[in-house]
Amino acid sequence: SAKAAWEAAKAERQTLDAKARGLRADAPKAATAEAAAVRESERLLAELVRLGERRADLEAQARTLDSELNEARAAVEAAGTVADTAPSSAPTDDPAQARAAVDAARAAAAEAAAAAQSMVRDKAQRDARRQIVEREIGQWRARIADADARLKVLDGELNEIEKRRDAAKSAPEAARAKLEALMEEAGGAEQRRADASDRVAQGETAARVAAEQARASEQAHAAARERRAGAEAHASAASARVEDVAMQAREVTGKPPEELADAAGSLLGAALGSAPISEVERRLERLKAEREAAGPVNLRAQEELAEAQERIDTLTTEKNDVAQGVAKLRRAITTLNNEGRTRLMKAFEEVDAHFAQLFATLFEGGQAALKLTESDDPLEAGLEIFAQPPGKRLTSLNLLSGGEQALTATALIFAVFLANPAPLCVLDEVDAPLDDANVDRFCRLLEEMKRLTTTRFIVITHNPVTMSRMDRLYGVTMPEQGVSQLVSVDLGRAQALAAE
Repeated sequence: SAKAAWEAAKAERQTLDAKARGLRADAPKAATAEAAAVRESERLLAELVRLGERRADLEAQARTLDSELNEARAAVEAAGTVADTAPSSAPTDDPAQARAAVDAARAAAAEAAAAAQSMVRDKAQRDARRQIVEREIGQWRARIADADARLKVLDGELNEIEKRRDAAKSAPEAARAKLEALMEEAGGAEQRRADASDRVAQGETAARVAAEQARASEQAHAAARERRAGAEAHASAASARVEDVAMQAREVTGKPPEELADAAGSLLGAALGSAPISEVERRLERLKAEREAAGPVNLRAQEELAEAQERIDTLTTEKNDVAQGVAKLRRAITTLNNEGRTRLMKAFEEVDAHFAQLFATLFEGGQAALKLTESDDPLEAGLEIFAQPPGKRLTSLNLLSGGEQALTATALIFAVFLANPAPLCVLDEVDAPLDDANVDRFCRLLEEMKRLTTTRFIVITHNPVTMSRMDRLYGVTMPEQGVSQLVSVDLGRAQALAAE
């Protein structure tokens, strides 16, 4: 029975070895056959329990055989004693057979124990492999979940990029339309300004012509008034002389003036008859000279005076119209200048406030300000930058170092963009004169500007610190002579891939 048990245990061990080899051969497929492996392990555990029970039975049998062996040894010793005292005629082989049976039983038990230990080791190895497979499955599931999450993030980024791409596609058209509208408005404003300037020039020219014509008319009117006054004076003098002559004639002759013609004729005849001819001729020449000295009588003086007055009135009206037009244009220019001053001062104050804040951020302290110089009128004044870095005196921009000038100019540019944002800003090697600490400040300020505005910043740089802080890098290489190639790197995506 012990030999049969040993053979059965050996057969079972071979069966288990074959199954173990089969399991080892199927180990690469354990991820898809996890349930079957669990069932098999449970069956093997049950088999191990059964083998343990059989081992206990075999050990009990071995103990029984040992007892029988001892009894056999005792019998042998007793038999030897009997043989010494009374030798037997025929020796027996039963103790040797019993010892052989015991040895065989022990060997079978040892073989069964070794088989049980081997099965335990195989089960432990299978459990370890199963745990490894489960751990790898968990890791793969975690990586799949991470990949799904990353895919969702990438889908969101792709949607955002598509939206931004669509917006970018429509932005140039909108910007172009806005630019064209602004250009048309600027052209119209320029045309209106040119027209206004032309009208002002024409008005001033007309005013000058009207003034000259008015002066000429006034001079002509004055000359006419003088001639009229002279004529009136001559007429008054002649009337006075006529009255004096009439009065003298009445006193001398005692006759009224209407009767003096006859008396004058008789007296003239008497005078001419008695006076010498030479005296009469001298008197005649003297009278002609007096008449010439009095000048010719202008019979159209009154009409010319009326025409001159009408022309003066017309020119005066035109002059007043031109003066009103000039005054209106000057009021419009004054209004535009006042509005320009108001807008300029508002923009100046806003830029100045942003400039002071950005300067303090870049320099981590200090103060800066913009000042209007050379004139009280903002439209005619100049602009001066005063800056005081930490630990230094307040001074103008020209007295700062190269790096300080670059940071100050950067703060001023960003202040203008905060006051009036633009869609695009190109910064060409503004970090060239800066050290690493100031480059870091510049990059942090650039990130803050990106957050506060919708402006896209394009930075041309050779500084590795600045390049490492950008979202995307573009480089131009020349793989072969005369051929340029554009290389683009998305740093955000590269960091995400490196993290995975």
